[in-house]
Amino acid sequence: MPFKRQGMHHSLTSIVPEAYCQTLSVEDLIDSLKLALLMWLMTYVGAVFNGITLFILGVLLAFTAPLCMRNTRYKLIVTFLWSTTR
Repeated sequence: MPFKRQGMHHSLTSIVPEAYCQTLSVEDLIDSLKLALLMWLMTYVGAVFNGITLFILGVLLAFTAPLCMRNTRYKLIVTFLWSTTR
């Protein structure tokens, strides 16, 4: 069932503005390649932010783990000794 080009173009422009239609469609190859390059670069930006998130979580763990260990030292020692004597 073939679609008419004008009908598809009209239905597409009724949903999204004309500027986005030209960028997202293959009417202008250079703009489409720019969009593809931008999306490809955004994957690296996402990877960096993911790494920063892991780094922040690691720093938080590095500073809170010793505090938790110091506060629960007696419970940990008793639990360890009780488990080894059984």
